[in-house]
Amino acid sequence: MNKTALTISNMVKIFADAVIKKDLISIGSLLHPDGRFEIVHEDLIIPDTDKDTFMEWFADKLKGSNIQSVVFDTCILCLTGNPVLIFNDGQFPWKVTNFAARSKSGLALELRDDKFSMIKFCYVFLKNENKYNFECTGQKIKHLMKTGSSFEEAYKIVMNEGPLE
Repeated sequence: MNKTALTISNMVKIFADAVIKKDLISIGSLLHPDGRFEIVHEDLIIPDTDKDTFMEWFADKLKGSNIQSVVFDTCILCLTGNPVLIFNDGQFPWKVTNFAARSKSGLALELRDDKFSMIKFCYVFLKNENKYNFECTGQKIKHLMKTGSSFEEAYKIVMNEGPLE
């Protein structure tokens, strides 16, 4: 492995640890001052923002969250070949609730000048399956029906759960 790959790998681990610890100073120090970073508005619009706007949004998301897991993966679509961090099985920093959307999101990271210059939401991973929410719903309904629930009962149970995991 070359030195650049080791640097990227180490930086990704440092970033993940900083997120788990909610260490905003460390997170901010890893971001390029001229970088472009995606956020999600409540209306599900995903704009590119500057570092300060991203940090404000991300700090707010961290306040109400407990990071319980992180998976390291690789993007195979939006930033092909770049590292992706999947926190809380893809439910942080935002939960995907659109029925036709993928069931989880990750943060794809791009490096420039030893800083992360881009963070994008990623939905297509090399190692982790990411079904659409309607596929997950169908699987849950089928499982409940196999255990004795009628379709109507299973549908009500699954749809009242809220966002799919």
